[in-house]
Amino acid sequence: TDNVAVTGYRVFQGGSLIGTTGGATTTFNVTGLTPNTAYAFTVRAIDAANNESANSNTANVTTTADVTPPSAPTGLAASGTTSTATTLNWTASTDNVAVTGYRIFQGTTQIGTTGGATTSFNVTGLTPNTAYAFTVRAIDAANNESANSNIANVTTTADVTPPSTPTGLAASGTTATTTTLNWTASTDNVAVTGYRIFQGATQIGTTGGATTFNVTGLTPNTAYAFTVRAIDAVPNESANSNTANVTTTADGTPPSAPTGLAASGTTSTTTILNWNASTDNIGVTGYRIFQGGVQIGTTGGATTFNVTGLTPNTAYAFTVRAIDAVPNESANSNTANVTTTGDVTPPSAPTGLAASGTTSTTTILNWTASSDNIAVTGYRIFQGGSLIGTIGGATTTFNVTGLTPNTAYAFTVRAI
Repeated sequence: TDNVAVTGYRVFQGGSLIGTTGGATTTFNVTGLTPNTAYAFTVRAIDAANNESANSNTANVTTTADVTPPSAPTGLAASGTTSTATTLNWTASTDNVAVTGYRIFQGTTQIGTTGGATTSFNVTGLTPNTAYAFTVRAIDAANNESANSNIANVTTTADVTPPSTPTGLAASGTTATTTTLNWTASTDNVAVTGYRIFQGATQIGTTGGATTFNVTGLTPNTAYAFTVRAIDAVPNESANSNTANVTTTADGTPPSAPTGLAASGTTSTTTILNWNASTDNIGVTGYRIFQGGVQIGTTGGATTFNVTGLTPNTAYAFTVRAIDAVPNESANSNTANVTTTGDVTPPSAPTGLAASGTTSTTTILNWTASSDNIAVTGYRIFQGGSLIGTIGGATTTFNVTGLTPNTAYAFTVRAI
């Protein structure tokens, strides 16, 4: 009541004015409260002179919990679908308090959310030429969740877009047999999955996304042209990159010196040399074998060599050098000192001894040559047990003279 007239009421939430009423209205609808929350309300009366009464008593209120979910979104549809993306749009849901956002699902998996009143979502990272099913659910501040929207079925388009062309291809660290290629990464509407590397028109390797490649096995002092192409998962292939022209350096590096040179199985005329393999920046192509300072043979990469034609009971010094294709020659190996054994093996016995052209005083002897572990140097001819002559070398015939007519003789021959 007022001495003149009450003209209205001011309504307070805590200490904040939240509304007024006019005239004799003594009721006020409070909205926008938070569920399951305590509030304190007071009211003050005012008159036309804006005189304000003291506070009323306090009305303490606790709002009820919000258990009402929003309505299900409707009209979900996809647009602008590409090989990897699509855009979803839907009609907004309603709620007894307020819709605070939406949850987007691909199949049964949540793939994103939107806040507030946003009713659109861009889906990315899809696989080309693949079917997908999307749904949306609305949520409120109490995390009440609506039922699913309708299903938006989407099939992405096939990926026919190649990656961009690699740029900036260049070579570095070139040696006689290697070089390192580097380039700037390509881009793709889906993803670049790797690169193909070409030497001339021939593919020599791939990378799984790396933008560097080590080329090996090149020939020294030779020109090469390299290009790179990017690929995606289809695989669509880009155009060629720029060309990186490379000339390898000349090979001036000799192999390492052979080690561990040793002789085995030495006889009166032979020995077997063995050594440890050398290494080279390109490749060892063989070995040169030296007796004293004189080369006596080569191997095509083998690390053993049979020496023949030696003299019995004689000292020898052997060394080995490795060579490459240039040929660069290594330093000498260690020295293998060898002394052949004495020759105690006699030649084989001559065979087929026969006489021909016999007269009253002469005859001609012939026989088949003997063999020897080293060499037959001649033959001794015997009449009975008496030596009657010798011949040298490979001669296998002997003329006997001074015989007595009508007399029997027995001849033999020995090789030496």
